[in-house]
Amino acid sequence: MACLACVASLLFAAEPAEKNYQSRRLQVGINYPADWNISETQSKLGGTLVIKSSDDKARVKVEFRQEKKSQSACELLASWEAKNEWKNLIAEEQRRVSERQLRAAGASDACIGAYKAIEDEEEVFYGLAVYTVGNRVWILEQYLKSSARELHGSAVSLIAKTFKIIR
Repeated sequence: MACLACVASLLFAAEPAEKNYQSRRLQVGINYPADWNISETQSKLGGTLVIKSSDDKARVKVEFRQEKKSQSACELLASWEAKNEWKNLIAEEQRRVSERQLRAAGASDACIGAYKAIEDEEEVFYGLAVYTVGNRVWILEQYLKSSARELHGSAVSLIAKTFKIIR
């Protein structure tokens, strides 16, 4: 029995610890792996939070801003896609998130997108979620190089799943 406890402690010790970050300025809370880097920049209209792996092969970026008028999350996502000329890989009827997911994130509306791109001859995956509460907008961007999918994929998912709007 003691050996089983030793093995379990070694396995769990290998898991990287998580940290929690909260920003009153950006009105978000999020968990991330303790060995990742985090930075926040601010502007008059909001700011940006960037959480990235030390090898720069994965990151999650949260941009917060206030719009002049309220728009649906899917309208905002569609305008971003048009501006960047990207095609959403998620079918239009599946882009809205569930009521349970909205409550968990603290949002009134949300819309998601998934994209593939080639950067420096390597496939890169992007995930985008647009959250709104009135005219306040949070854009959560997930970035993952295909070569780092096994190494960082679960960490990127953890960060995105723990995103929470705080008021």
